[in-house]
Amino acid sequence: MNLIEKLLSERQIDYIGSESFIKQQYDEEKIMNQVDIICNFHKSMQNIDGEYLIALQSNIGKKIQKLKVQEKRNYRYFEEVRRKGANDLFDMILVKCCSPMFENAEKILAHFDDNNFYMKLIYRSMKNNEVCLGDTSLENLYFDNCLCINSIKKMSLDMIEWDIINLVTKCRRKNIKYDEHKVIDKFLQNESLDDTSFEFINLILDYPSDFMKLCERKREKRKEYSIEYYTKRLNNYIKRRDFK
Repeated sequence: MNLIEKLLSERQIDYIGSESFIKQQYDEEKIMNQVDIICNFHKSMQNIDGEYLIALQSNIGKKIQKLKVQEKRNYRYFEEVRRKGANDLFDMILVKCCSPMFENAEKILAHFDDNNFYMKLIYRSMKNNEVCLGDTSLENLYFDNCLCINSIKKMSLDMIEWDIINLVTKCRRKNIKYDEHKVIDKFLQNESLDDTSFEFINLILDYPSDFMKLCERKREKRKEYSIEYYTKRLNNYIKRRDFK
């Protein structure tokens, strides 16, 4: 038993350690219930100290820095395509339709630099040694006589706001119909978080993360996907977000 498994056991959390998830049906009632389960996980993991802090990777502040690097590289690619011309259909659509996405991304990321609210959240997270599970899906975190977790691959020291962000993002990708604002409000209330957290959560949810990931994959060509694949994904994203 490693230190993280030992920690979970001490906090009465059952670590299943299974990579085989049973797909769950999502609806508003289950999502609202999942908020309670997430908050119970956070409560159970309070006051982590000693050797456990060494065992848990710290991701505090890293995600925003990663988004900044990703956005800069993608924008350079966008500008290069505009300057040299499109090589394929994906590039044509990118130049024609996607300028607003880069503008929105830049505006959101600049907000983290121009305001001290983000540093307040980082300080709180570091001070409290907050633990973020990362994968807060119904498949990974659930209650069965006690809290149960299938995978801890994404668990780290980080701001707890990321756990509700990850759940909402999962639901968006699944096109689940529910009251998103009610879910976020319940999380904030359960965790006794203020408007600063509300602002952070909504900024991140408004950030075009799926679009940026798609551009990154196309730019880096790490996987041999076809142009048709990239173009279809881009068109679906444009329809889903409506680029407002």
